[in-house]
Order: sequence, then structure tokens, then C-alpha cells
Amino acid sequence: PVLMTQANRVEDDPLYHRFNEVIKEVGQQENVLVVDLATAIPKQTDYIYDSYHYTAKGAALAAMTISEQLK
Repeated sequence: PVLMTQANRVEDDPLYHRFNEVIKEVGQQENVLVVDLATAIPKQTDYIYDSYHYTAKGAALAAMTISEQLK
């Protein structure tokens, strides 16, 4: 299995950020690879066009990040 955090531009929702923290915690507890897209994808509109959805540039970076982690 592989877990991934969610890249986003959400700034004011602590519960949403807790979601990514839980993903990391579970990955560590279960010794499962976690691809940290929340850290890898810049929080700029070039990469995420609204609060959650990737642009083409963001999707390409996510795909590259995931494929590098899976090698």
C-alpha cells in the first residue's frame, strides 16, 4: 500500500490539515510509504487552481513526485 497527503491551498481549516497529519501518522505506524504531496506541490495557482484541484502543471508535478517515490 501507499498513502498520499493531499496538496491544497486551504489555510484556515485545522481539521483539513489534521487529515494530512493523520495520513503521515498512519503511514509511520504501519510502516507504509507516504508520498507527501502537501509538501511537494507549491501552494500557488500555477499548481492548484482553487483550494484543492491541480492545474496541468500541478498534476504533472504530482505524477513525477509519485513515480519518483515508487522507484
